[in-house]
Amino acid sequence: MQKDLFKFITTKLKEFSKETNFSKAVIGLSGGIDSSVVACLTTKAFGTENVLGLIMPSKYSNNESREDAQELAKNLKIKSREWSIEETRLLVEKQFEKVFEKRLEGKSSENIQPRLRMLFLMAIANQENRLVIGTGNKTEIALGYATLYGDTAGAICPIGDLNKKQVYELAKEINKEFGKVIPQRVFDKKPSAELFEGQQDPFDYENISELVDKLYQGALPEEMFKEGYEEKLVKEFNEKIKNAAFKRNQSPPVIKIEKVD
Repeated sequence: MQKDLFKFITTKLKEFSKETNFSKAVIGLSGGIDSSVVACLTTKAFGTENVLGLIMPSKYSNNESREDAQELAKNLKIKSREWSIEETRLLVEKQFEKVFEKRLEGKSSENIQPRLRMLFLMAIANQENRLVIGTGNKTEIALGYATLYGDTAGAICPIGDLNKKQVYELAKEINKEFGKVIPQRVFDKKPSAELFEGQQDPFDYENISELVDKLYQGALPEEMFKEGYEEKLVKEFNEKIKNAAFKRNQSPPVIKIEKVD
């Protein structure tokens, strides 16, 4: 199934490349599982010579994540560049402090980082005639766990119809087929957006991916209660899905994979 899924997504990416008349792509490489899988899919679809991986650390980026992103690019034999966003981040925060007359905190500060990364990605895309390939997965898209005009942007999202568990499964198949191109540490570490010191994703993806899928596909909370799901959890995630609709409406198109057996 995973082999067929890999082939299906890469075929759709090739078709999208032809339809849009773009032969080159750029991806933000974070050292995480999502961007690693998307880089593998894009490389297969566009060819190694046509893919650029952009590594954009800030002060909160883990050195291991940077190393994993570099190793992935090396294993895939794609071009990579590392452009730190830290100097720009500090400049932007300083400017906003003047506007608001106080220091930015919480999401106001954290979300500057993914939006700057997209600014860098789009600059390269425009300068070098490349498509920005999105890296969001179905679970995070459904819950709105992404930054509007940051990591929600891009031309197309190859794994946008795969939940987080399915992304890990596809990553394992990729390594089985192509010789462990994704570093083992990417599988082992806990997911994190790395927007502040010590951050970790607030979800147990192993346990919530299926629940979120069902709610996202229209299952009623009452039906979920009967299936044995915890009422508090169902209500919490159902609310998150509803509240994230405006983000999904502004996100890039995803490759639908329902037809894959």
